Parts: sequence; C-alpha cells; structure tokens
Amino acid sequence: MEDRSEARRLLSDDALKQIQAEQEHQELLPRIRYQGRAALLRLLDVANGHSGQSRYIVRFLLGCYNGTRFPFDLTDFRCIDRQLFEDCMAVLRMDFQPEHELHNYIDDGSEVFERLAVDWKIEDIEQLKRDSLA
Repeated sequence: MEDRSEARRLLSDDALKQIQAEQEHQELLPRIRYQGRAALLRLLDVANGHSGQSRYIVRFLLGCYNGTRFPFDLTDFRCIDRQLFEDCMAVLRMDFQPEHELHNYIDDGSEVFERLAVDWKIEDIEQLKRDSLA
C-alpha cells in the first residue's frame, strides 16, 4: 500500500513540475518572440548578403520556412559563427510555439523566402519529386 502512495506522490510531484514549467514558459513567450523576430531580421540581412556564411543561413531559414521543400542539414551549423548560431537558436525557440508561421513575422514573407530560394538556386525537393514522377 505504501508503494502506491509513494507512486501517487511522485506522480503528482512530476505533474506539478510540468505545470510550473509550462507556466514559466508561457511567461517567457513574449520575450522569446521578441528575441526571435530580432534574430530573424539579422539572419535575413546575412541571407541577403554575400558572406561565406550566407548560404548556410539561407538554407536554415528556408528549412524553417518549409522543411519538406527545403531540408536543412544540421551539420551546416558547424559552418557558421557563434552569434549566427545563437540567432538561429532564437528563431527556433520562437518557432517552437509559433504565434505565426515564420514567414508571417515579416512583410511579404512568402515572397521573401521564395526569392531567397531562387536567388541562391536552392532546389525545391518536393518539386523535384513531382517532376521525376511526370
């Protein structure tokens, strides 16, 4: 009988911890979103530039925009500097519980992301699959 009581107590302790963690996360969401939007704008500046890291940032952003069409290789994080990596993580934190889809955080977002794919010649994997079936 004691084992059941202890199990119930542990279960309720775990449930309480989960509720508290969720409440803390909800309180942090406005800050997470603010930091994520700021990071997104910085990353878009890099993506529209011509540094050696720009291509990796474009691929990351397109992967967040539509990972089915534009897969992102996680090992590409090894090719960017620490600040860009932190900005990518801020965008991922924001996108974890999105208020909007990523492209809706900026004006004309769909066009911006589609233009990045065209400008950087990033292949749309889904389109390639459809073309190969035709």
